[in-house]
Amino acid sequence: MSSLVSWLTLIFVAFFTPDFVYGMHSAIYFISCLICAFGAIFCYKFVKETDGLSDKQKKLLYEVPDDKPKSRLQSLIIQKQ
Repeated sequence: MSSLVSWLTLIFVAFFTPDFVYGMHSAIYFISCLICAFGAIFCYKFVKETDGLSDKQKKLLYEVPDDKPKSRLQSLIIQKQ
């Protein structure tokens, strides 16, 4: 069932996208495409791969060292002390 929904959605998008582009009189469609492309590149470069790692390894991968503050608020509190 999910494959059917996926294919129907793909066909819908492929069929109506040219009409959307020709019907628009501004560049908002292309701006949204650029934002999506930027998001994909950002995820590819900065989001770490966790496939095949255990939960403990994932926690170690994203762990913040204890000597560094975990947030800006914590760093301000440490500076005041």
